[in-house]
Amino acid sequence: MQNYNRNHPEVGVAFGVGYASHLFGDTYVALYYWRVEEFTFLLWPLLPPYPYDDFIGFLDFASQLEVTQGFLVAGLLSIGFGVGFLVQFARAPWWHVPRPD
Repeated sequence: MQNYNRNHPEVGVAFGVGYASHLFGDTYVALYYWRVEEFTFLLWPLLPPYPYDDFIGFLDFASQLEVTQGFLVAGLLSIGFGVGFLVQFARAPWWHVPRPD
């Protein structure tokens, strides 16, 4: 069995870039307005999370949705792509396929 973390260092670089860009995506609004108190979620186990006071539950949110034609088209396209992905995933081989080095 190969040790892929040594033979494929680009995987570690991709993980690092993805992790850093994800953190930036979570904080870009607070960075833009420089609301430093909202950065506490980055150190969540050590610091308490920022107390957002506009909490709304999922059922409350869903009951306030306005179903429009664009909403239906986007939903149907999402369902179509999801079903297409699941069909391709189900057709994929379940056995180990050796990778050429």
